[in-house]
Amino acid sequence: MGIEISNFLKIVLVVALATGLIANAQGQIQVTGVVVDENNSPLPRANVIIENTTSGTITDLEGQFIINISEGQALLFRMVGHETVRTVITGPISLNIQLKEETALLNEVIVTGFQE
Repeated sequence: MGIEISNFLKIVLVVALATGLIANAQGQIQVTGVVVDENNSPLPRANVIIENTTSGTITDLEGQFIINISEGQALLFRMVGHETVRTVITGPISLNIQLKEETALLNEVIVTGFQE
């Protein structure tokens, strides 16, 4: 009788784990794409972040990325010296994101010198 209970518990455990994995995978969309600059040159190491989370990825040397996201969430594309782009994801898609250079200029520069 102890063996029958042990086998039953194993089956219940396997079914519970499989159900949890399937539930976790539902609603996830794979989004792929490339991030480029204004000259259509790839932007390596650009940030691809799921809005309002700490989850994300960076682009590879060719500016390409792959990320899993829930439908209806937004992706933020960021890189130092470029404007942020926000895109809401409604289904599986391959994106071509172009980041424009920021046009904000410094109004002044402060130089501090020290003498011994």
